[in-house]
Amino acid sequence: DDNLYRIAPANAAINLHYSADKWDATITGKLSAKQDKVSITNNETSTAGYGTLNLSLNYYWSSTFSARIGVDNLFDKHYANHLSGRNRVINNDIAFRAALPEEGMSAWAELNYQF
Repeated sequence: DDNLYRIAPANAAINLHYSADKWDATITGKLSAKQDKVSITNNETSTAGYGTLNLSLNYYWSSTFSARIGVDNLFDKHYANHLSGRNRVINNDIAFRAALPEEGMSAWAELNYQF
């Protein structure tokens, strides 16, 4: 009479993509439901649902060279993935056995060369 341990909640990713001549852009929304059907036997803790928004922009100089920039977790949402690691340290900023938080807002850039 217990729930299974470490079961992922329902989740989805929704992409909106736009392409033009030499560039394209993508907006990705990631959604996850709360997970409160947890294992009592394993002292599993529940996690809240969350949603994040990611943006990326690609520019193609040629068929071999392109650049890409983006921002992940645009609104700097504080959240924890139910299947992420758990805190095993007592007297920490994060509650003992609580899910470790995911990365906040981050920006990135990359250059690509294909040969």
